[in-house]
Amino acid sequence: MQILCIRGANLASLADNFEIDMTQEPLRSAGLFAITGETGSGKSTILDALCLALYGSCPRLSGAGVNDDVPDVTGETIKSSDPRAILRRGAHHGYAEVDFLAPDGFTYRANWTARRARGRADGKLQSVERALTRLDDNQLLESQITRVKDKVTEITGLTYEECRRTVLLAQGDFDAFLSANTADRAALLEKVTGTELYREISKRVYLMHEEAKQKLVELEGRRGATPVLTDEERDAMAVQADMLGKEIAELTSALNAIKAKISSHEALNVANTRVVVAQAKLKDAEAAVEARKPLRENLGRMEAALTLKSEYERSVAANKAMTNLQISKQEAERSCNDLQGKLDAALEAQMTAQKSYDTAEKSFKDFGPIWTQAAHLDSLSQNALGEVTTARSRHEESGTKVTEAKAALDTLRAGLTAAQTGIEETRVAMAKAPDTHLLADRWSSIDSQIAERIILRSKVGTTQAGITSDQKNLVAAKDRLTKLNQSNETDQKTHTELEQAIGELSEKLKELAEQDPQLRLRKLGEGVQAVKDMLRSARTQATSQSTHDTAKAEHSKQLAIHETAKAELESSESEINRATAAAEALAAPVGRAEAAVSDLAKQLRQHLEPGSDCPVCGSKEHPTHEDGALAEIARDMRARLEAERKALDAARRAGTTAARLMQAADLAANHADKSMMTALNDMEAAVSEYAEARDTALNTGMTNLPEAPTGAAPQLVGLQERLGARRVEIEAAIQLLSDLSKSAEQKRERIAKLGKIIEGRREARDTEISGISKIEAALSLASQQVTQCEERIAAIDTDIAPALAAVSVTPTALDTDGPAKREKMAKIVTWWGTQKDRLEKHQEMLKLNEPKITAAEAELRGLQANLETARTALDVRSSALKDIKDKRDALLGGEQTDSHRTRHNNLRIAAARKREEATQQVADARSSKTGADERLNLISTNLAPALEEAESAEKLLAGKMAPHGFDVKELAELIAQGPEGAAALKEQLKAVDDALGEAKSTLQNRTGDYTELMEKGAPEEPEADLRTALAGSELQRDDKRESIGAITGRLQADDVVRESLKSLRAEINAAAAICKTWAAVNEAVGSRQGGKFAQIAQSVTLSILVERANEHLCDLKPRYQLMTGGEDLALHIVDQDMGDEVRSTRSLSGGERFLVSLALALALSSMGGHGGLATTLFIDEGFGSLDAESLDIAMDALETLQAQGRTIGVISHVEAMKDRIPVQVRVTRRGAGSSTVALTAAA
Repeated sequence: MQILCIRGANLASLADNFEIDMTQEPLRSAGLFAITGETGSGKSTILDALCLALYGSCPRLSGAGVNDDVPDVTGETIKSSDPRAILRRGAHHGYAEVDFLAPDGFTYRANWTARRARGRADGKLQSVERALTRLDDNQLLESQITRVKDKVTEITGLTYEECRRTVLLAQGDFDAFLSANTADRAALLEKVTGTELYREISKRVYLMHEEAKQKLVELEGRRGATPVLTDEERDAMAVQADMLGKEIAELTSALNAIKAKISSHEALNVANTRVVVAQAKLKDAEAAVEARKPLRENLGRMEAALTLKSEYERSVAANKAMTNLQISKQEAERSCNDLQGKLDAALEAQMTAQKSYDTAEKSFKDFGPIWTQAAHLDSLSQNALGEVTTARSRHEESGTKVTEAKAALDTLRAGLTAAQTGIEETRVAMAKAPDTHLLADRWSSIDSQIAERIILRSKVGTTQAGITSDQKNLVAAKDRLTKLNQSNETDQKTHTELEQAIGELSEKLKELAEQDPQLRLRKLGEGVQAVKDMLRSARTQATSQSTHDTAKAEHSKQLAIHETAKAELESSESEINRATAAAEALAAPVGRAEAAVSDLAKQLRQHLEPGSDCPVCGSKEHPTHEDGALAEIARDMRARLEAERKALDAARRAGTTAARLMQAADLAANHADKSMMTALNDMEAAVSEYAEARDTALNTGMTNLPEAPTGAAPQLVGLQERLGARRVEIEAAIQLLSDLSKSAEQKRERIAKLGKIIEGRREARDTEISGISKIEAALSLASQQVTQCEERIAAIDTDIAPALAAVSVTPTALDTDGPAKREKMAKIVTWWGTQKDRLEKHQEMLKLNEPKITAAEAELRGLQANLETARTALDVRSSALKDIKDKRDALLGGEQTDSHRTRHNNLRIAAARKREEATQQVADARSSKTGADERLNLISTNLAPALEEAESAEKLLAGKMAPHGFDVKELAELIAQGPEGAAALKEQLKAVDDALGEAKSTLQNRTGDYTELMEKGAPEEPEADLRTALAGSELQRDDKRESIGAITGRLQADDVVRESLKSLRAEINAAAAICKTWAAVNEAVGSRQGGKFAQIAQSVTLSILVERANEHLCDLKPRYQLMTGGEDLALHIVDQDMGDEVRSTRSLSGGERFLVSLALALALSSMGGHGGLATTLFIDEGFGSLDAESLDIAMDALETLQAQGRTIGVISHVEAMKDRIPVQVRVTRRGAGSSTVALTAAA
């Protein structure tokens, strides 16, 4: 990975935006550059920005130690390790951003941003924002905190810890490896080189070994608790089963013969029932055909009516056309009258419009000369108005300039006075504090020393508080160690007691396992299910038998209803035939009788002559010549005809009702027949299922089971109750076995937990012992730090005392509320600078204002003269404009010429338009009247042929209806049904005929089946005797089957046990082999905490690290070499100048220790990231401990790394390094805790 650019703003002391771009000159070609600045200026913050942008954390905040709550400006607190704590106080927003080139060849930009709410410096801290962008295509890859960190790790191949060892060597971490104890050094090797994998492998090996041991113990326990039969017992059971099998075979043969005879009886009964049902269906079909005779007659009339469809439609169309023409004629006559009235009104409107037009035209011509004179005056007025406007504008402009000149002169005079006053006031104020310049001139240096003094004093207080806390922690740790020892003794005693209890439970479990309650429960469960199935089949058989009997009775009932309805239908048909014949016989005489008594017949009868033909009927004889007698005869005949027609209607209704009853009876009989067949099938299925369930129950060892389902339900219910009680007993035994097993398992788990607790306490004891050692070491180190801080404070006090005396402050006063006093002095220095700047500003203003005032006075006099000239010109132009306006107002009433002319012209044009519209309306009215007259004549012409056509069509239709006896209403109803109605009726009649044929065929087939069975012959024994014999034989067979089932079950159970033992032995052998293998691996690398294998890997890694570090030491310090010191990851120094003497690393001087640490750091940086080298390396550590020669060596080493293609950034304030490194990033303090970043390069 190569760092290309680092940017940031408002991070700690770096207040402004900064950018370190290593793709631009001079950094691009430098290879080696320095980051320089005073102590506390913010040099290390640049590396913090690098880590924040990439990983969201930084070295100064992510180290081990306390994680206190720190107050924020909002009054809330945040953790001291929170990365947001780096946001500068007084800033509402800060960011860190890094551009880098990844190993995949792409350029990326990582961003970290912290902000406060509402963009205010006192707003609440918001959640950190992260972003990772690929710059080559400007694609945003991730924007969530965790995902950005993971993606950066994936792209760079470096974790955060690896980056700290390969890309930057942060301040305080430089010699961490050299000074670390064994545990810390091991942890550091894990983080940097990834050897934590070996710790996980070691833990996994230990767990696998423990699991293998536990599995082997469980398998051996199962083998000891499993009983089996002897070979002699198995042979005796097999012989007994063979004998029972032969006896069952003989009984089965006899049972099959009995079942065959019973089946013959049942088949004959079913065949007879089917014959009876088929005979009933045939009768129903014949009745249905007979009932539909009226429908056949109706079909004939419908077909005859359809032949007259064209004549009927012609008559309807002709009548409709005639009616429409008559209506149209009436409408046309009304329209002609209306249009004549509209024509008269249009003529009158035309005359009125003409008169209005003539008046408007004359008025327009009279105004012509007046408009010409008014237009000339308008032009003169417009010109005069423009001159007045121009003169007024010049006058106003001159007035504005005079006003502005006066204001400017006043401002200059006021400024002069203010400058004179300010100079006097500033001199008086500065005279009150004459020695302040002693503090102000050195304030930058003094402020940094005061800040350092405040930090040191705070550190002294914090360290002393830490000493007190560590002393308390030391006492508490020793108390905890004592309690751990006491708890171990108690738990070890409990462990022994639990092992004894487990031994007693194992004996009880063995006794219960020999009874095998699980096998007994499984057999019982199968038997319970079989009995349940038998009971369900018995109940189904009883229900089906009841359903069959009910359906059979219903079938007989519906056949009787069918016969009754059939008789009623035949009676109705006879009455229909009689009434129809009587009505037809009376219809013609009634018509003739009624015609004879009509008025026309009465007139013709008056002209009858003896011997001549009658003009009405053609007869030469008329027995009744009296009109009264003829009327009486006609009324009598009409009454008889009506009576016969009523009788016909009643007979038809009775026939319809009878036919419906027959159909309903047929449907009910068919339904009853289907119910009977379904019930028979259900009964057969129930018997079959009962037998299968009974066989299953016998195989489970049950005895005395009912042979047949009939009447077996009560006995099976009682058997279920007994089986339930037996289940309770077996389940109690199983529960006891389970409870004992659980109890034993719980005790084993408790033993395991106690073992883990004891083992955990062992680790806790080691931790406490280690902690006590660390606390004691920390107490010693803290005391040294307090002494060093006090010495540095005394040195600072000596240096700043003279300057602080200028403002009456002593260095010791800073011990109490130092930040407030520092802030107060900063304000004094700021005030002094402000006063100096103010004095200089006022003196400069005084010098500039005097010549400006003289020039402003001269300019004001000239502008006043111009104003008077503009006022005179304006008065002259205004007077001329007034004379012209007076003359124009006397014409046209003062109205504008164009508007007046336009208004009169519009009146003339409107009058002309109205005249044209009136003329057009007259023409339209005449045209409409002519069209209406023509339409009336056309309708009158077409009406006569339409009347003739309607009369002709009606006569033709009446002539063709007469032979069929149709009237128009009946004909219309029949035609409306159409061919589809006739087709549907034909389909209905065909369905009835098909049903009759099917019923005849079915009866023939059923009769043949019954005859065939009768020819085969029926069994001699009655069916009841056969069923009794069947039940007895089945009872014997089931008893023997139950015995065989018990024997077979016992043998099968023993086979399963023997097979399980066979596989169990194989499992035990396999488990033992696996356990042996894992034991060997565990012995080599396994441990509960994973330390064994991790230590091996760490030792190898340390050897490689020492080898690489020695390569760097050959250049840095050839006198020394590093060597490993045994199993505890120790490091020693080999002094080659002293005969390869082996020394402790603590014996090295400060400079030597730095060079050795540098060698180790460079070696670690080459091992991080799985051995990959980072192209950019930052070193943040003071080189001040080196002498000139060692510094030269260190610089040579850094230049060697530069020659390898790596860019090296060194953070230091050593002057010699500044001279050796021409390209520098300078961090400069600007006061008030802020610094700036600038790039410089020596010429």
